[in-house]
Amino acid sequence: MNILHISVINKVATYQQRDGAIVCGNSDYQIEFTFDDEWNTSTYKTARFVYSRGSELIHQDVDFTGNTVIAPVLTKTTEVYVGIYAGELRTSTPAVIPCKLSILCESGSPAIPSPEIDARIMQLLNTAISLEERAEQAAVRATEAALESATPIVLAASGESVTLNNSVLRAIQGLNVLGKTVQNGTPTQSVPIPLENAGGDGAALLSIEGSNAEPQHFIMTTSNGICGIPVTSGGNYTDSNGQQWVCDEIDLERGVLIKRTHTMTFVGKENFITLGLVGDVNAFFYQVDLSVKPLIVNNEGFSLCSHFAQKRIASTTTDIGHQVRKISNGEQYRILFRPEGIASMDGATFNNWLKANPTTITYALANQNETPLSAEDIAKYKQLHTNCPTTVITSDGNYISVKYVVDTKTYIDNKLSELVASVKESG
Repeated sequence: MNILHISVINKVATYQQRDGAIVCGNSDYQIEFTFDDEWNTSTYKTARFVYSRGSELIHQDVDFTGNTVIAPVLTKTTEVYVGIYAGELRTSTPAVIPCKLSILCESGSPAIPSPEIDARIMQLLNTAISLEERAEQAAVRATEAALESATPIVLAASGESVTLNNSVLRAIQGLNVLGKTVQNGTPTQSVPIPLENAGGDGAALLSIEGSNAEPQHFIMTTSNGICGIPVTSGGNYTDSNGQQWVCDEIDLERGVLIKRTHTMTFVGKENFITLGLVGDVNAFFYQVDLSVKPLIVNNEGFSLCSHFAQKRIASTTTDIGHQVRKISNGEQYRILFRPEGIASMDGATFNNWLKANPTTITYALANQNETPLSAEDIAKYKQLHTNCPTTVITSDGNYISVKYVVDTKTYIDNKLSELVASVKESG
């Protein structure tokens, strides 16, 4: 251990130059102080080491008792200023210890501190901190370090537009875009109402905005859009009104498109079979291929149609409309239509009507299927991030489900505040 000597008399610290220079990068330097009588009552003292690396100013405080202290490891500097304080007592003039670069330092000599740096050094040396304050600062630093190293807290949010509070500048942890099909009204043969899918023009748009951040716009290719239809049970998404939906889904974290609906447009070339007359109205059905069999609850499916409202179509009913259903005596699934007409309407007549009036139907599938997303969409997704402290994500009509990292300290503080408020209310 190399012993360096500093005397402190009348608050002036003086280094004994015969002890030589400190070589940067070494930890074997101990400073031995000689104090005059005014320091005798100060059991706990703090040595402040201040040095510069170009325009960067560094200071380190080392607490000690007695009259010796281990000097911190210094880097890339030509001199270090050393001052002492204890309570209200402090040195007015620091000791200056010369330093030499070690082999671990970068090549070249550090710049000699400018007068501005010298002034900042003296300001630091004259700003003493009590042991209590130092302990409090150490506790804060320890807490911050613990929070930094802790497993991030990831929350989830969903909706057509979502606001993420206490978010941080981090990559989005998961993003799912769920389809939605809108039909504004009840269709009839004479007044059809189209099925409008979010992203139906071949692209779905997401916008991500936040405090003091450039907006992020993410356009995903969707071919004919992604669908979502309302159901009474078996849905994969529930909206804010409690309505369940079966939705196609773009899972960007997994990199797949999940199809949970099937869409068909009948153009008069399909094989329709006559169900039979009920009164003066005929009904027709189309046999569904088992590869796209519908989701069935109580023998009935969930669907939307451009020209026909959803009704129960059976040999005992006369409602005009359409229905997707399972035949009870086997693994058979049908799409049924009962059009307005007269008893003479047969399968050929209905097909001719379909040629003039192409009819689209979308129904929920019993089994989902997945296809990979494009590498381009995945690459764009990986560039998306949340902002600090708030992030707002909006879509062009789709539902959104997102996972994101929150500010751990703020989140915990808010939860504690909520808990305290709850206890006060209950008390």
